[in-house]
Amino acid sequence: MAKDFNETVLFQPHDGLFKSTMQNLDVAREVVCGYFPQEQVQLMNLNTMHLESSDFLGDDLKQSHADILYSIETKEGPGYIYTLLEHQSSPDPKMPLRTLDYEVQIMRRHLNAGHKKLPLVFTMVIYAGDKSPYPETTDLYEMFQNPELAKQFMFKPFKLVDLTTMPEEEIAQWKNPALLLLALKLRASGQTIQLSQKLTALGLAEYLRPKIDTKYLVSVISYILDDPNISDRNSLIESIKALGKNAEEIAMSLAQKLTQQGRKEGMHAGELLG
Repeated sequence: MAKDFNETVLFQPHDGLFKSTMQNLDVAREVVCGYFPQEQVQLMNLNTMHLESSDFLGDDLKQSHADILYSIETKEGPGYIYTLLEHQSSPDPKMPLRTLDYEVQIMRRHLNAGHKKLPLVFTMVIYAGDKSPYPETTDLYEMFQNPELAKQFMFKPFKLVDLTTMPEEEIAQWKNPALLLLALKLRASGQTIQLSQKLTALGLAEYLRPKIDTKYLVSVISYILDDPNISDRNSLIESIKALGKNAEEIAMSLAQKLTQQGRKEGMHAGELLG
């Protein structure tokens, strides 16, 4: 313990002062009240402010020695206050990305602890470097080539392609990708055996036959032949003929390899049991 303390004082004096002081909750509350925006402070119940152990931070965050994490109750549920000391002579221009990474790690660990909803995370960076004023941006969007475009498209709800609700006729409009999407949809619903029939009915077999890339075809056929719910591969291979002679040959070759693999696994299992 004495060795750790001396190393902190001699080689990381900034970190040692920061951590020993900010672990005092009275000091920490005053810092929060004085420097966070009032609309954020008004959300916090400062009487519930609790210093989290370093175990909560995990190895990635522990590497940043000059940081302190507090848990706190807010009007919107559990939250965290994350404070970080920046005292490098050359401030980190990637600091907004660093803080985002830390916030995501804190939120992930919160969920891993059994919570069902994400917490609010309030982050403060205390700067005491050589250059004045702080020369780098504090805004993540300013790190993008086009900040306004980033605000328009980044950190929005992701685009969802829900194959479970998408009609097959709509999938067919995707043309070349339709083979992939139908294979995924039918296997998930236990209808892989109907893939060729569906392709023919939707007019896709005729469209795809002269256009489809061999590597693409091999990938899709491997996927459908590997479906554990398929009991009759021969019927499936027969139906794949709709995609052309090349597709049939690929299916037969892959089915033979799968059969050989199954035999080897069976023999290995028998040797283990024997």
